[in-house]
Amino acid sequence: MPYTFVHPGFIYPLKRWKPHLFSTTGWVFGSIAPDYAFLLRLTNPRFHLFQYDWKTILFLIFPMALLSAVYFHVVIRNILMDAAPPGLQAQLNHYRNFNFLSHLRKNWFSVSTSILMAILLHLLLDLTVHFDAYTFQHIAWVFYMNYVVGIMYYYLAMYIPAITLSIAGAYFLYRWLFDEGFRIRNITELLTYHSSRKLLISFLVVAAIFGSIKILLTGIESGFAIDTLAIGGTNGMLISFFITPTLFYLRNYFRNNGQQ
Repeated sequence: MPYTFVHPGFIYPLKRWKPHLFSTTGWVFGSIAPDYAFLLRLTNPRFHLFQYDWKTILFLIFPMALLSAVYFHVVIRNILMDAAPPGLQAQLNHYRNFNFLSHLRKNWFSVSTSILMAILLHLLLDLTVHFDAYTFQHIAWVFYMNYVVGIMYYYLAMYIPAITLSIAGAYFLYRWLFDEGFRIRNITELLTYHSSRKLLISFLVVAAIFGSIKILLTGIESGFAIDTLAIGGTNGMLISFFITPTLFYLRNYFRNNGQQ
């Protein structure tokens, strides 16, 4: 499958086409939510916890995407903005007082439609790159009569489509951020400004902890070490995306209440 965090990039052409018709928040969290199975699955790292039928989409993945969107705007968004360098804060400041709950009440159909569209696009992209690598391996064995060539075709069929689409998604995501005014210098500022660097380090530490826990619980399956490490790392970063800003939010809450 394309890598989890580049899935939102594939929404970019739709956003360019109709920027105000759909919800960007709904698109982003809808495009990530199908991979929440990484958060909940603590057994075989390649076992699909979600069945991806209509019942699962409507009553599990969709609600999780919607709740994530609400949680992001209520808890996470302003924590990220507070930690941003001054230049980036100035670019994003118009979002600070955006009331997503009020927006959701008035535009529930647009948000819901955007989430569902993004979920279906995610599943379509995953289906596009899910080749039967064993078939390619056996064809290569028959055609070339060479075990090594067969193994090479197996890994090419398994990883090249996913890597190619991941690169495309990363490019679209870059173009989206570029259109929003994000530049390379902003990355340098994020790495050097003390507040953003502190949040980033905390994010990486929490991600490493939960990613390691995931790998320890699932183990590394023979022949699928790359998959296990990628899934473990993704699991850690998904969890950290929600937990790390929450810890900063709670710190600020108790600190402000303690000063009153």
